[in-house]
Amino acid sequence: MDEKEIIPLEKMGLELKRRERIISYLEEKAEDASSIVYDLAREAESEQVRLSAAKDILDRAGFKPVERSQNVTLEIDLRGKTNPELEEIRHKYEEELRNKFIQQIKDG
Repeated sequence: MDEKEIIPLEKMGLELKRRERIISYLEEKAEDASSIVYDLAREAESEQVRLSAAKDILDRAGFKPVERSQNVTLEIDLRGKTNPELEEIRHKYEEELRNKFIQQIKDG
């Protein structure tokens, strides 16, 4: 059985101070980092880099695209159906759902 390590209060205090210093350091660098991301969005040679930087800026500004999901419930009376009939029904509805999903993507 693993025993939990007992951390002395002095060590915990040092860890908290270390964490505070790191956070403070990163907060000081955030403005420079955001400028770099903006510069990449405007001037990077790679279109992929420009797109990625632009998306990052939009995400952090609160304009992240909405992630959509859709739940579909089907009620089908399967009493008295044989296995081949059930397979045919399953394929029919899978295809119908696939087509609806593709249409929704195309419609935006």
